[in-house]
Amino acid sequence: MSRFSRSQRFALILFILLALIRIQVGDTVNVTLSQGIPNLNGVFSQVYTLDGEVVSGPVDQIIPTAGTSLPSFQPQFKEPLHIRLFHLNDLHGFLTIPNSKKGDTHYYSQMVKIVKQARDNAGPNEAVLFLSAGDDHTGSVFDELLGMNAQTFTIDPAYRAHSEAGIDAAVLGNHEFDRGTPLLAKAIAADARFPIVSANVYGSKFLTSRHYHPALIGIIKGFRVGIIGLTTAQDTHTQTKDDPQLKVASPVKTLENLLPQLAELSDLVIILSHVGYEPKASNQSLFHGHSDLELAETAGRLTTKPVVIVGGHSHTALNLDKLETKQAGIPILQTGQRGQCLGELQLDLKSEAGQIQGVNYSARLYPTKKRDDTVKSSDPNCEKYEHDSDYDQHFENTVIAPLLNKLAAKLSETIGRVADLPELGNQRTLIDRYTGECALGNFMNDAIVARSKQFPGLENQGVDLAVFNASGINSGLPVADRITFNDWYAVMPFADTVQIGTMSGREIRTMVINNAKRIVRPAELTGPNPLDLVGYFSRGFLHFSKGLRYTIRLGANAQETTATAITLNGKPIEQVLDQQFRVAFNSFVGDGAFNEAWNGNPIGANISGDIRSYDLKAILKTDTGLVYRNEIVAYIKEQGRIDRTSGAVLDGRVKVIP
Repeated sequence: MSRFSRSQRFALILFILLALIRIQVGDTVNVTLSQGIPNLNGVFSQVYTLDGEVVSGPVDQIIPTAGTSLPSFQPQFKEPLHIRLFHLNDLHGFLTIPNSKKGDTHYYSQMVKIVKQARDNAGPNEAVLFLSAGDDHTGSVFDELLGMNAQTFTIDPAYRAHSEAGIDAAVLGNHEFDRGTPLLAKAIAADARFPIVSANVYGSKFLTSRHYHPALIGIIKGFRVGIIGLTTAQDTHTQTKDDPQLKVASPVKTLENLLPQLAELSDLVIILSHVGYEPKASNQSLFHGHSDLELAETAGRLTTKPVVIVGGHSHTALNLDKLETKQAGIPILQTGQRGQCLGELQLDLKSEAGQIQGVNYSARLYPTKKRDDTVKSSDPNCEKYEHDSDYDQHFENTVIAPLLNKLAAKLSETIGRVADLPELGNQRTLIDRYTGECALGNFMNDAIVARSKQFPGLENQGVDLAVFNASGINSGLPVADRITFNDWYAVMPFADTVQIGTMSGREIRTMVINNAKRIVRPAELTGPNPLDLVGYFSRGFLHFSKGLRYTIRLGANAQETTATAITLNGKPIEQVLDQQFRVAFNSFVGDGAFNEAWNGNPIGANISGDIRSYDLKAILKTDTGLVYRNEIVAYIKEQGRIDRTSGAVLDGRVKVIP
């Protein structure tokens, strides 16, 4: 080092020491604070948005941009601020659900009426917030207005409704990414007049600070409300062909990085979480090892400021008529799914001895009502159903009705009739899809095989096998009745495309054996905590077209479960191990099924032991661009009926034995 001067040597040593310290303590990051634009129909008088990547290390500073000052605590009155926090989650497009027989159910306008009345009647020291905890998209016919990609985008019905209803902020849920980030970016720019947050989604080349922020600070009558968004990695379409660097970081680590600095500038912190709630430790694997309980524990040790978690993703209804869900003293809220409830938390924010405290907490759910105009007014149950006085008719007529008008012809279109087969009804279908052979799953797979002979490049050839996941079947059919496009949308709300891949008989055998281990076992449906199969269950069980037949031998546990007597197109699988077969996948499965694990990761959802999934993502495939749902609809129209002759049959292709 003799060639360096003394001062240069000192500077070099100092640089090395600082670098070593940085390695020891971990990287720190800075974020910027800018003046944002609140929803003009909402409660915030001002909004400040935080921008910058916060997943790589703790936030060291929040730096105001030019012309922006850090917000300070400036209450407009001496009394506590009474907050009424209304919230929804996992709306999945359930704005209004049309029904030509019973009348339309106006889920969203029912919620809007409650919030609007609260805002209209708010006192001078009262504030009414309205928040969405994500998954506003995918699940209803309104998705048709979104389009399949940025080029076919028309309107974002959910975000347009949120803007008009006065939603103050929303978090990105996993289903916001279903149709790709180019479309999502376009939808936000076109229709979201409120801030969107997620601190742990990063790396997108399409979603920028123009579209979403890690966090925000909203000002209500001088009080500062900090809102952090957190998104689950479960079933989020990341690292896609269009957006290969899009990733989702650990929500817990991200919260640790950001919360301390945000809390310093906030009088109340709201964690707007689309991560999931699960009280049983054994079920944590359902949510990638994270849940709102862990977020609450983390927040409780990081700040003494009042914190509330407004949650979603797990479709859990919490705090039905009182606040009963808290962890580390932090309320955890969630409303179920698909507009079934609006949630409310009330609290008072007061300043005492220089400290902000949250007191007088209470919570409840407001169940929405389904419409059934066939119920007579003399019926004692009549008031349990929706009537015109239960929803905001002005909002419905001015905001939702124009959207419905764009869909009217498609919604009501009769695409066929359903035979009088109980196994196609809702109750049987929702159980059968996870426990063995499913008539509706059989019909769908056989329909794709039949339709594949018309696919470009496969004319008159088609595929040998079709595959579909159980959780993609969301309801049964109207038995012994006509079926509309809207009815079929309820069965298949997801925007999957058809992918075609080539597999050897050997690979198919491995897939089938791996699939057998995922079946819901009879013992899981009994006992003190039986599985609820009506809702979403992410174990990845698959159904196959009729060319594949096999027997599931359960054994004592999932490790012992195997598949035997496998035949493919009438031949024992052992005779065709080296033969190549064309296989049709829905894109969810073809892309590895995310948390349902057809990607080489361990099978989760209460499967004990480290059972590795077969990696279907690694199979070379071509995406046809054809919408899976539309191909089934086309088949139904061709056949005219959904019955045993058209493929809705339990033919013994799957047998389950002890």
